[in-house]
Amino acid sequence: MKLAALQMTSSAGVPANLRVARELVREAAQRGAVLVALPENFAFMGLGDADKLAVGEPQGQGPIQEALAAMARERRVWLAGGTMPIKGPEPNKVAAASLLYGPD
Repeated sequence: MKLAALQMTSSAGVPANLRVARELVREAAQRGAVLVALPENFAFMGLGDADKLAVGEPQGQGPIQEALAAMARERRVWLAGGTMPIKGPEPNKVAAASLLYGPD
């Protein structure tokens, strides 16, 4: 099995970061990767907790998670989504979660 461990310089702009991630996943899949791992904070690099809270998503929904699912499905790879801010039961906190998506 071929693994691709991707690196990228993330910013506070989620859409721009997802565009870069999409291109890197495409390239990895074209080179034969079956498992692709994105880095920690690939989708968002904020300065503080309030920044992370602003882009945090409920588990199972949101633009970051939807983009990862689409990338895995479109490229037919297993995709490990680094860490991303996921909202939990406490309203003023997010957890750093790593999610894995399959090709289906």
